[in-house]
Amino acid sequence: MDTVDVSIVLACYNASSYAEESIRQIQAVMDATIYRYELIFVDDKSKDDTVAIVQKCIEGKDNCHLHLHDINIGRGKTVFDGFTKAQGTIVGFIDLDLDNPARYIPSMILGIRSGNADVCTALRVYQWKLNLYFLVRLICSKGYAFLSSRLLGTNLKDTETGCKFFRKEKIMPSMQESKSSGWFWDTEIMTRAYYADLKILEIPTLFIRNTHVSTVNLLPETLRYLKSLMKFLPVVKKLRPAWLHRREKSVIY
Repeated sequence: MDTVDVSIVLACYNASSYAEESIRQIQAVMDATIYRYELIFVDDKSKDDTVAIVQKCIEGKDNCHLHLHDINIGRGKTVFDGFTKAQGTIVGFIDLDLDNPARYIPSMILGIRSGNADVCTALRVYQWKLNLYFLVRLICSKGYAFLSSRLLGTNLKDTETGCKFFRKEKIMPSMQESKSSGWFWDTEIMTRAYYADLKILEIPTLFIRNTHVSTVNLLPETLRYLKSLMKFLPVVKKLRPAWLHRREKSVIY
């Protein structure tokens, strides 16, 4: 295909129940823009019919590509794998369940193309619901965001959101240094981007939870995040001095 403006990576894993509709929505949004884009699907060894569904959806579309993993390597590394194959000057990903709706993708792209940011990421705005599942999930999400921001020293409000776009040439060095392979990858990438002095713009987006994860899984899930966070602190300790030095020099000059 011709020169690509935007590459969107879609990490796939057991997404058969929603993949077709999500792909349709993403294509509809991007087809309505002026951008030349490609969709890069990377399946992380799904156990259901995800691959067959994706193949059906992208058949005959030159701007869509599917790559298959032989083993499950985790969502973070799956997204990174897609980025290494991307041709666009802007690269991004959105979780295929579209908890962050596809309609916000153009805002992310525009934030980068305008020069206002090297990184545009969704800042989740929640619709309030008076039920136990929502309240527990909200407390865990907001609590983790507050704690990680304070411990990592970034002041970022929402590192774990599933919709992020980047200026490729700026973000790839940070991604190549990343050690995380699972869901903590988001926090690590955003933290590394912050300490690499990339311009980060958090764009408010309505968060619509389309998946049904039991609240029973919230505690072990939260504990895994906290464990990963603690293990990452020594890395931040090494990143911070050089960042502080650059800031001091910029103030002097």
